[in-house]
Amino acid sequence: MRNFKENFLTIITSKDKEEAIQFSLNLLGKISMIKDIETIILDPERKVLSGKNELNENYKKLTSKSPKDKTKHKICFILGLEKLINYLEEI
Repeated sequence: MRNFKENFLTIITSKDKEEAIQFSLNLLGKISMIKDIETIILDPERKVLSGKNELNENYKKLTSKSPKDKTKHKICFILGLEKLINYLEEI
């Protein structure tokens, strides 16, 4: 398991969770326009993505070490860090 509590770049937080999510999605839209950037959403709270399959697939994308990934940078957006940590401990 990756240590998300110690290896992070930025945490976006807000008193209103919906505002933080909307800000993150707007930021994600802008970042995804940058060449050679792969954006990955991990959403265990299902605010943006709908199911566990998407969470599993996106986690696999994040942790994969494919030769074709060497040219891309990955940026991961996590919505619900505590739920993600709990989910990863269960699998």
